[in-house]
Amino acid sequence: MTTTTLDKVIGDFGGAVGVLKIDIEGHELQAFSGAQESLESGKIRDIIYEDYGDMDSAVSRLLRSFGYSIFGLDKTLFGLVLRERSKAVQPFEPPNLLATLNPARARQRMARRGYNCLNKRPGLRATVG
Repeated sequence: MTTTTLDKVIGDFGGAVGVLKIDIEGHELQAFSGAQESLESGKIRDIIYEDYGDMDSAVSRLLRSFGYSIFGLDKTLFGLVLRERSKAVQPFEPPNLLATLNPARARQRMARRGYNCLNKRPGLRATVG
């Protein structure tokens, strides 16, 4: 099995990343340790991730150390909404979180509801697989 780092993938991508969605079942901290350069230089604007530790986890603290603001993403009957504070975590479903370098932009864009609202041009995305 070949492994690589997020810094390598983002470097090969050749530019800034608007939205990075990562879901690797509890290994986010290890993945972000391979993204130090990208996080430090602000190459990733928005990161969506799951974390049972919610907004107070080691992953959230690491992202905050690089200047990210952390929000919860809660599903409601009216769509996806931003949450500004930690909440009690349900054991059967990890919280989805948003780390962003531009919290005012995220608040404004999330008012439209849904994950695609973070993209400048919905539908454009790079997939690594």
